[in-house]
Amino acid sequence: MSTGFWLVLLLLPAFGIIYAVWSYRNKTAAKEASSRERMTLLVGVTQAARAADAVSGRVSPQGPVKQLAAVMEGVTQAGRFLNQPETLAYYLLKAGLPGYEVFPRVSLAAVLTAGASASAVEDRTKERQNLDFVVCDKTMRVVAAVQLEGRSSTEAMAALGRELSTAGIRLIRFDPAALPRREQVRARVFGESL
Repeated sequence: MSTGFWLVLLLLPAFGIIYAVWSYRNKTAAKEASSRERMTLLVGVTQAARAADAVSGRVSPQGPVKQLAAVMEGVTQAGRFLNQPETLAYYLLKAGLPGYEVFPRVSLAAVLTAGASASAVEDRTKERQNLDFVVCDKTMRVVAAVQLEGRSSTEAMAALGRELSTAGIRLIRFDPAALPRREQVRARVFGESL
């Protein structure tokens, strides 16, 4: 066989690869152009509809959106999610309980399930009441709840403690002005002696 035949056989896969790349690029460019055209058409139709609504005086479906935007205009971010004492307590719990998950501001309803005899009023109260922190093991089973002192009355804390205790969850209270040391956190949360 001639040298030209072998040369064609060697160049044929290279031409095949070049054609495949060229074809892929052309198809991708055509898809992008089609997408741009659809977007331009959609934006043009939307703008034309708005202009027609403005001329005719009709209320456009964008009215509620504009009203919501006007209301949301004055809304800003609250700043910190946790205040300084909560932040310190959070980091203390995270450092003192490696291997456990700590969640701040968890609703009581997310932790306790209501029994058949619970009233709707009690359920709504639980939905509004937040625990400062919830400590979970790696299976996301709640093992303890932590409340910072000074936020609720002593009676409310005692009632919360009884309710959590009935569900098998320990309630631990931390004084934000006198937080325990990192080494003491585990003992406080799990009731272990130092």
